Amino acid sequence: MDHSNTDSVQENMKTSLQNKIKYLHPNHPDLIRCYNYIGSVYSNMGEYSKAVSYFEEDLEVCRNSLPSNHPDLAISYSNIGSMYAKMAEYTKALTYYGKGLDIIEKSFPTNHPDWAMAYNNIGSVNFIMGGYVEALSNFEKALEIRKKFLPANHHNLAISYNNIGSVFSKMEEYANALFHYEQAIEVTKKAHQPDHRLLAICVRNIATLYNNMGEYWNALRNHKQALEILEKFLPANHLDLAVSYSSIGSVYLKMWRIH
Repeated sequence: MDHSNTDSVQENMKTSLQNKIKYLHPNHPDLIRCYNYIGSVYSNMGEYSKAVSYFEEDLEVCRNSLPSNHPDLAISYSNIGSMYAKMAEYTKALTYYGKGLDIIEKSFPTNHPDWAMAYNNIGSVNFIMGGYVEALSNFEKALEIRKKFLPANHHNLAISYNNIGSVFSKMEEYANALFHYEQAIEVTKKAHQPDHRLLAICVRNIATLYNNMGEYWNALRNHKQALEILEKFLPANHLDLAVSYSSIGSVYLKMWRIH
């Protein structure tokens, strides 16, 4: 990234915001768009604490200018929740995601995509925090909604199946985990533009599953398959390739110790 160009963009955005603050009403919609845009830029740069400050300004204007159940408020809460999740402040993330979900529940029918996204976000934080029962419940809700409005080969369906598989794996319900990982792979392979990285992740997850079950030949076979997929589209020095090589080596070591 060209940092000098990035700095210039930031300064231009801040100047534009200062002008808007000077001349516009404090609750003007243009301020919402401006705060949101700057927050998104900082988020993309990985500067999450700065992003939060702008998303909070965005939220404040939304609160003062919009009805309490307006969808834009849900977006604001979700944006802040996402930043806290990325900063590993998971309790705060759940609080903001929950507030966003409350608004979504009041504003949209139950099969609306925003419901699925909200449940998925909350489930992801539950999973990281080790709340597997809660994570499973939220991931399953997201999947059921996505099934109603997405085509059978949609990327987000594969993500939902993979997420559920990961929860079952952590709960050591390996048959359920394997079923959902295989569903994720099937959906991904049917996509018009398959997500090869997601496919490799699903195959690697199956390998890890077999490894945990002590089925090392199956683990090895799937790790090698994941590596073959990754080698087709990643540069030779990519970290994901190193992870695959390390995983394969680990399985060989376990097999050697057994024999």
